[in-house]
Parts: sequence; structure tokens; C-alpha cells
Amino acid sequence: MLPARLNTGLGLRRGLLPELLAMGTGAVDFLECAPENWIAVGGAYGRGLAQLAERFPITCHGLSLSLGGSAPLDRHFLDQTRQFLDRHQVRLYSEHLSYCSDDGHLYDLMPIPFTDEAVRHVAARIRQVQEHLERRIAVENISYYAAPYQAMSELDFIMAVLDEADCELLLDVNNVFVNACNHGYDAGAFLAGLPPARVTGMHVAGHYDEAPDLKVDTHGAPVRDDVWALYAVACARFGVQPTVLERDFNYPPLAGCWLRPRVSARYRALREGWQMNETLREQQYTLARYLRDPQHNAPPPGVEARRLKVYRELFYGAIEGLLAGSFPVMRQALGEQRWHARVRDFYASYRSQTPLFTQVAEAFVDYLQGAELDAPWQLELAHYEWIESQLYLSDAEEPAHDPAGDLLEGVPLLSCVARVLAYHWPVERIGAGFQPTVVPEAPTLLLVYRDAALKVRFARLAPLAYRLLALEKGSGRARLEALGADLQQGLALLEGLREQGVIVGTI
Repeated sequence: MLPARLNTGLGLRRGLLPELLAMGTGAVDFLECAPENWIAVGGAYGRGLAQLAERFPITCHGLSLSLGGSAPLDRHFLDQTRQFLDRHQVRLYSEHLSYCSDDGHLYDLMPIPFTDEAVRHVAARIRQVQEHLERRIAVENISYYAAPYQAMSELDFIMAVLDEADCELLLDVNNVFVNACNHGYDAGAFLAGLPPARVTGMHVAGHYDEAPDLKVDTHGAPVRDDVWALYAVACARFGVQPTVLERDFNYPPLAGCWLRPRVSARYRALREGWQMNETLREQQYTLARYLRDPQHNAPPPGVEARRLKVYRELFYGAIEGLLAGSFPVMRQALGEQRWHARVRDFYASYRSQTPLFTQVAEAFVDYLQGAELDAPWQLELAHYEWIESQLYLSDAEEPAHDPAGDLLEGVPLLSCVARVLAYHWPVERIGAGFQPTVVPEAPTLLLVYRDAALKVRFARLAPLAYRLLALEKGSGRARLEALGADLQQGLALLEGLREQGVIVGTI
């Protein structure tokens, strides 16, 4: 649990990183991040996180554990999460009381059916998570727009899970407000029904009105006065808890301590043996199948179409946004109609197994390898766009080597953040205005690497340089002799690559 003095927190988003790094330590008390966006991330982002972790306490709010899901808990991901929590001395870890997968990840949150079966199922999984992580966790009440298969109230469901799992509650005040409006219950009475001893932190965020009785939780708008008023009620009942302002886009300037005045000044006073009940599994899969492919799957019974429409738009918008950010050239080259058709097919037909949002682009490249392509160059273009982000985010470390080693007599070592690539298509030229239909006679040979300034660089390679770097074994001399190359010319090439940081030394 966080010390009570840590009242004011801010969600750590990459878009806020420059301002956060420049921000004074007194602006907020702590930062909250989603491990799925930071695990195995190096480069400029990884360095920025490390710098912030030295200045601010870090809490974590997970996205991909799928506590209510039907698949076995991902033990490898739990190991990664535990290492991340330990490395950054995370004091509080929370997850959403939801599920986000069927037989693959959907990358958004679905409501667990409010049933006795679901209580037993999710509570058992929470206990497993706590045992694996060797710490108590908190679960967060989510916003939901439909409650398929509901057999009890949201409050009764949350209370039953907290009791049976013996875990904490991260109270999202905006979600309480949104759900109370959407489902016709009293938000104050909901707060009064929660046990103060379980509440270990709070969230506040903005929302928008789809209709008078249908509000949609969003982290891209200011917190409304009604939510701040409800937050005051929550503080009166649960005390001044560590509170995070969630903002994922449309960022306001951080200057001026825009969170603290509202919080502090105003209110400071895998894969082994898990079995799931088939009824609950089918209930969850029914909603998941519909969200993946509403054209070919029936929705859960008894749910208003407009509420399901909110889920469809949120889920598709999330995955399309992730992919559009990773493949901007492909999106432009395909055009809006073909691009959206491609994303919808990916979401409907592919079952991504990674819980990490930073690896969704890699899953898309894998999907394309088995898909009927829109253009013959599409797979190579996707790989070309993906490799840039992969190297930019990489947290790989160099093996033991001699930085000043003899490049002729030793074995040259290519940087762990460098790749030597050969494409059939001229991928660096493809776009809306250039879409070749005939494969060129000569391949496109490229060197892609992350430099000392943590920027990813692309360079054309001559055939000799490509063949020299593509050889993975043998001394520099042996490689040059095998290629029939001039030793002095080859040595000069190797030395130049070492100066660039492409070759880091010898082994």
C-alpha cells in the first residue's frame, strides 16, 4: 500500500514523457504506468522511465491479465510483471475486474458476467496472481455499457469478489458515476456499500455523453464537476487515498500543477491445468465473438443494440489506433477502405497471444504471413515499418565483447539493435504515390540500427557490405577472404561500421 501522503498521481503515458521529465518533483506525488506498455521497452522510452522512477514512486495498473478470462493465466507474463514491479520498486499493482481475451487478446475490457460462477472463477484467479506475484493486488471497478447474463448487482459482485479473493479495491470514481447513469443506480449508495478497509487508491477521469442515459468512459477529456463532487463523497467515506488522474490523449499542459489543486488542496484533510465452467466460458465467448466479427456472430441476448455499438466502436477504435500508429505508410498506401477491411479481418480471424501492447504490431506482421494480401509488397512493407519500432523500443543488451578488438582477427559483433535486411520490393519508396507491380531485379539491401542518440537509422547497403554483415560466423579476415574481398577495403568498411555503433566490437 502507498503511504497516505502520496495523494496525487498522474498516469505515465509516452505522449507526456517530455513534459514529465522536465517537470519538478513537487508537481505530483507519484506516477502510474501500465506494465504492458513498458515491459521489455528500452531506448529513449526505457531511459525516460528509469529516470522518472528515480524521482517519483511508481504504481502499476495492468491491462492484459484478463482476470475473468477463460484461458489459463499467462505465467510467463506474470513473471515479466513481477520482474518489472521489483525492478521499479512498485508499491501498488492493480488490474481491471474484467476479461480481455477469448482464445486470443482483444486489447480492451469486457464485463465479467455478474454471476456466482464468475465470482468463484475470478476470485480463484486473483488468488493465483497474488501468490505468483507474492503481493496483494487491487482490482478496479470498470465502466460497462451492457451486462450480459447478469444475475446480481455490480456492487454485490464486486463485494463477493473482494471477500473471496481477499484483495484490495482500486476505486474508479468516474466509472461509478458513468455506470450509475447508464444502469440507473445511485452512485452515493454504491459508495456507501463498499468497505473502506478494502479501498487502497482511486482514479478520476473524463467521459462523454453518447445519450442522456449512456455515458462513455474516456481518458481524453477533463474530469467533470459531477465526478469531482462524487470524488469528494468518496474521500469523506474512504479518506484521502492516492488518486490518479487518467489521461490517454488530448493532453493539457502539465505546467501549473493542473492535477494537484483538484486533489491535494481540495481534499487533503500459464497453460497448465486450469478448468473453467463451460457456461461462463460460453457467455464470455459469445460477447467476444460478436465484438470481433459482428457480421457473422450473434450478440448476447437481451442487450440493447446501442450499448453493444459502444463496445464495438471502442474495441475497434483501440486496435485500429494501435495498428495505424505502427503502420502509417501501409495505411496510406492501401487507402481507407482497404485498410479498415484489413484491420477488421485481423481482429476477426487472428488470435494474438501477446499481452503486451508494444507487441501488437509484431502480431499483425505474423497475421499477414498467412493472409491473402492486398498487394504483393504488403508483407515486406509491414516488416519494414515494424522493424523501426521494434529496434526503437528494444531493451536488448550486448553480450560480453571487446569494444576495441581487432576486426580482422576477431569475430565482429553486430549490435543487438541493428539488423541487416534484404527485401524483394523497394519498401522504402512504397506509399500512396508509388506502388510497384513488378519485382525489381535487384533486391533492396538495408541496414537498420539504433544509434547512440537512440534514434533508428536506415541506410542502403552495397552488396559487399550486406554479405559481410550477413555472415554470422568467422573472423573478419575469414569473412572477407570467403567473399573474395580486398582486406584493406573490408577493414575500412568494418572500422566505419564500428564508428557508427553498428559493430560494437569483437568476440
